[in-house]
Amino acid sequence: MSSSTPPYPEAPANAELILRQRLFVETTGTKPYAVPELLILGNREGFEWLAKYFAHRAAKMPTEFQAQHNDADDHDHLVALDHPFSSKLSDELEIRVGVLTQENRAATLKKYGFMTSEPQRGCLVKRYKQLIRFAKKAVRRRPDLSFLGFIAYTTRGRP
Repeated sequence: MSSSTPPYPEAPANAELILRQRLFVETTGTKPYAVPELLILGNREGFEWLAKYFAHRAAKMPTEFQAQHNDADDHDHLVALDHPFSSKLSDELEIRVGVLTQENRAATLKKYGFMTSEPQRGCLVKRYKQLIRFAKKAVRRRPDLSFLGFIAYTTRGRP
């Protein structure tokens, strides 16, 4: 971490953020369909902590070591069950936050399996069925799932 990088912010005891995975129904087209949504609720202290956290991430650039060890984006996991997130009200979710630079862009997009011509849109049920089929095939072919952009192993060891 460079001297200009702000330190990792400590969340005050009264900071609260709530993460919920929700759905909304898209009705602007000819046929309504479900779209996933991430709901973030928070008090002032929670959002101030989040702003400081993102300032910390914006100033922190990946190192050459990280680029050589499949961590080109120098990512963090924000876990919805850890303070300042409310473990009582938040769904069990993680937000992966990484840095994207001109130097690490290609490696990072490849790492997460981005295909810029194929963003996920449309019916949620069809999208999840497609992801499940892909994951099942991948598991049969290669048990090491680290190459899949939508499957990640957390520090807690659970997929």
